[in-house]
Amino acid sequence: MKYIKLYHKQPLIKIFTEDRAEYIDTLNETEDKENSKIFRDFICRQQIKFFEAEIKKFEKGKDGFTMLF
Repeated sequence: MKYIKLYHKQPLIKIFTEDRAEYIDTLNETEDKENSKIFRDFICRQQIKFFEAEIKKFEKGKDGFTMLF
């Protein structure tokens, strides 16, 4: 997944530490049900979560803000 994202010059997906168990469950459920939409929806939620966190950092003017996207 990371290779494809880099190849197309897209931002990498960050899986938040608190969501790692859900990530593994999502991978297993996607494979069991042979439904890639399950995984895509999870990744979409993670990307939104990342962008929201970056926007909050920017709005608060905290040190450590990075434009990773």
